[in-house]
Amino acid sequence: MADRRFTREQKIKIGREAIEAGNASLVGRRYQIHATVVARWAKAL
Repeated sequence: MADRRFTREQKIKIGREAIEAGNASLVGRRYQIHATVVARWAKAL
């Protein structure tokens, strides 16, 4: 599997989506990212 990199802006956008949705798993599936990673980005905001 290819190594994917996300810009700071992308991480902020995805983290905010997770906060608004209240569900990191749902947002993670949308972007094909593990929910733990999404939750970590949301927590950092």
